[in-house]
Amino acid sequence: MKRILAILTALLAVFLMVLPAFGLRVLADEDVQLLSDGGEEMPDWYPEDVEAFEDFYNDGASRVVDNAGILTAEEEARIAARIKQLTEKYNVDFVLFTDESSHGLSDEQYAVDFYRFNGYGLGAQHSGSILYLRVKDGHGGWRSMGTGRSELYVGDWQNVEDQDDQLEPYMRSGDYAEGVLNYLENLDLIYQYGHIPEPPVEKNIPGGIAASGGIAGAIAALVAGIRNGSLKSQMQTIHTAKRADNYLVPGSLNMNFSRDVYLYSDIIRTAIPTQEEREGGGSSSHSSGVHSSGGGGGSFSGGGRDF
Repeated sequence: MKRILAILTALLAVFLMVLPAFGLRVLADEDVQLLSDGGEEMPDWYPEDVEAFEDFYNDGASRVVDNAGILTAEEEARIAARIKQLTEKYNVDFVLFTDESSHGLSDEQYAVDFYRFNGYGLGAQHSGSILYLRVKDGHGGWRSMGTGRSELYVGDWQNVEDQDDQLEPYMRSGDYAEGVLNYLENLDLIYQYGHIPEPPVEKNIPGGIAASGGIAGAIAALVAGIRNGSLKSQMQTIHTAKRADNYLVPGSLNMNFSRDVYLYSDIIRTAIPTQEEREGGGSSSHSSGVHSSGGGGGSFSGGGRDF
């Protein structure tokens, strides 16, 4: 009897030692791909096997995804309509994505992963850009990231600074929809001119001064007209002359032959960069270069701030 109890006790001890290891193995197999480096559970759109992910294009994906719930239905419709116009105009993609958390990833990486893993981007380079707003309880940050043909424009350091300067007041005041629409208008200008043109300087002239200046100008014009009319009436009748002899003083004009001979010339040629060379430039210190996690995928550049 004692021998049987000893055998059962040994078997129970072995089972208790194996059970935790078995449980950990199951957790690793099923859940490790659903956790970020910070231990947070990832959204449903995150692939289970990131390394095996292959880029694709999803034409039916919404270009406005408001997971943070900071936009009304009307605001989403306005933004989506403007995005559609820009997409058709420039043949590059535009995405607005909001969320309350980046799930343990950097804001830049989270924005890039959302863009890639949901099938955004046009053409072989998946060209386009994403504006990601992380907002919770009135605080958060934004990141604007571009890839493919859009990387040159969205990732340019001056464009990053200009966009951030204009976007920040909207974000701090909680006027998110108007901020996004302003961002899209500036993005339209960037694609047209390569940068956001400076607004013309307006000269504030008080109405009294402007009015008095106009009156003074009219008076001056009237006086000049009267004066010119008086002088014209004093002129003698003009006679047409067929020759210029009357205007030539004898011996006053001597013509000498001369010429300039150029022995050498220097020609300076400047090569115009190709389209590939223009698109291959990296971003400056004011923007962030990010490579998407997982296999494949191009580089993304851009910037942003916290508030």
